[in-house]
Amino acid sequence: MSQLTRLFMHLLRWECQLERRTRSLRISIIDAQQKTTRLLDDNPSLKAALEKLVEEAYENARRAAAIETESEIDVFPAMPLYSFSEAMSFTPEPD
Repeated sequence: MSQLTRLFMHLLRWECQLERRTRSLRISIIDAQQKTTRLLDDNPSLKAALEKLVEEAYENARRAAAIETESEIDVFPAMPLYSFSEAMSFTPEPD
């Protein structure tokens, strides 16, 4: 579920790159939340596997965030900073 990976990647960047909390990043978080919601609405059977999907998406997000930020993967927490519901309801406020 690439939108969920995208959402977690942006949230990792939001939390770990305080100096780069841009308007573009806020828009990307909101867009990933909306697309994840749409995907789950269109495919209700995915909700039954959500816990596993979140685990896989978060691990993929750590790798993607490391590549995007040119950082080591260990810079990003091994466990998600947000539950699925917290990630979906997160509102990125301007600094």
